[in-house]
Amino acid sequence: MAAVDNGKELGAASPVVTVIATRNVAPAAAKCKLLLYRLPNGASDFPDAVARMSAALPDALAYFYPLAGRIRQGEQDGALSIDGHHGAEVIEASADQVSVDDLAGEECSDEAEKVMQLLVPYAGVMNLEGLHRPLLAVQLTRLRDGLAIYFN
Repeated sequence: MAAVDNGKELGAASPVVTVIATRNVAPAAAKCKLLLYRLPNGASDFPDAVARMSAALPDALAYFYPLAGRIRQGEQDGALSIDGHHGAEVIEASADQVSVDDLAGEECSDEAEKVMQLLVPYAGVMNLEGLHRPLLAVQLTRLRDGLAIYFN
C-alpha cells in the first residue's frame, strides 16, 4: 500500500509522518510575573547589572532568534512574517522608592500589583500596533535595594 499525501500517491520510499496529537500549552497561572533580585550594594549596582544582562542577551537570542525580530506584513499579499535583524528591546527604568520586599511574597498586595503594572513594557499594545513593536522587550527596573526584571 502506497502512502497518500493530499490525494496524490507517494512512492514507497517517501517518508510518511503521522500526527499523533496536538495540544496548546499555556504558561502556568501566576498573579505576579516578575523576577526580583537584591543587589549587594543596592541601586548603585544597577548599571553593572544592566551592562552584564545586555551583554548576555545576544547569546540567549542566538537560541531564540525569532524573538530578536519584528512581525512584518507583506505589502503584496498581507502575509505575516518575522524580520529578525532588529533585535530585542532593553528598557531601563527606575522605581527608587520601591524595595524588593514591597513586591515579593506569596501573595501580592493590591499596592504591589499596581506598581507591577508600571513595570510591564507595552502592556496596552493592541492588534496591528504590535507590528511596530519588538517581539521581545526586557524591562530592567532599578529598585531601592535591587532589580526587577520583566520579559514581555
